[in-house]
Amino acid sequence: MGDFDGQVAWVTGGASGIGAATARWLADRGARVGVLDIDIDQSASMIEKLGLAAEQCDVADEAGLHRALDALQASLGAPQILVNAAGVSYAGRVAGHDIAGWRRVLDINLTGPFLTTRYALGGMIERGYGRIVNITSGNAMRPTTGSAAYGCSKAALQTLTKAVAHEGAKHGVTCNAVSPGTVDTPMARAFVKPPQKLEDLVKGKAFFNPMGALLQPDDIARMVVFLCHPDSRYITGQTQYVNAGGVMP
Repeated sequence: MGDFDGQVAWVTGGASGIGAATARWLADRGARVGVLDIDIDQSASMIEKLGLAAEQCDVADEAGLHRALDALQASLGAPQILVNAAGVSYAGRVAGHDIAGWRRVLDINLTGPFLTTRYALGGMIERGYGRIVNITSGNAMRPTTGSAAYGCSKAALQTLTKAVAHEGAKHGVTCNAVSPGTVDTPMARAFVKPPQKLEDLVKGKAFFNPMGALLQPDDIARMVVFLCHPDSRYITGQTQYVNAGGVMP
């Protein structure tokens, strides 16, 4: 018997990185998992092996996202668990920042979670149970040069987390955030230009953590899964930092 037997979990950005690790951990513990991602093919083997439902969509496209959520609800049922892991980064200084890039980051990192939460929250409240977890970033508290769009989107996502926590509090619905440190994901790898190495960033000034650790997606998924568990019922509106000490609020 798994910890999540009979529960339905939806994971955005579930085809790679933290989202894929979270989908795998939930499925291994008995949840019926639906994955939403703009590029489902990158995890086709995992999706097939674990028997996950999958819908290709861009979380920034409201109409397309709504169709994908309708499809998941039709195939799996309404979710008890929602994990918003889809995200995108963008490097650009405020002076001369590209407005299209700014909007794209905000649309994916903030509006996407708002749309999925808006879709799922009412049903969770009616049923008297739900777990929502948003993936944020230490950049929300420790922004770096060129990270204005990304940092602002993640800081705002932490505020959205608190607002949703208030709405769900009397109805058995919790909403929390997980703030990772530097994690070995495709998005992080794309940020690094050779000959620089991602492993070296965690020892450098901008991305330093005192453990000198490059985290793995499973390190973050473990915390996400804990916050999805029934035993976490009195944890809500919190941001949990999994970053090897890189940010200590």
